[in-house]
Amino acid sequence: MTPKGWVLYDGYCGFCSWWIPFWKKTINRTGFDIAILQEKWVMEELKLPEELVNKDIVLLFTYGKKLVGADAYIFGMKT
Repeated sequence: MTPKGWVLYDGYCGFCSWWIPFWKKTINRTGFDIAILQEKWVMEELKLPEELVNKDIVLLFTYGKKLVGADAYIFGMKT
């Protein structure tokens, strides 16, 4: 099944790298999957060089919409 989108997180952040995978099953139940911001396909989709990748959580929807930081957290809390 194709996800609604992805919760993108900073793979260099120890906190994010532990907590986001910990919540993967819960995230999957909302129709989203998880991916690391530094993954090649994510970098290509966001069209940003690695040094400019936002070091915060990003929601990337399959249709291209992006929510970053507080907007991503607020959307997640409503889901």
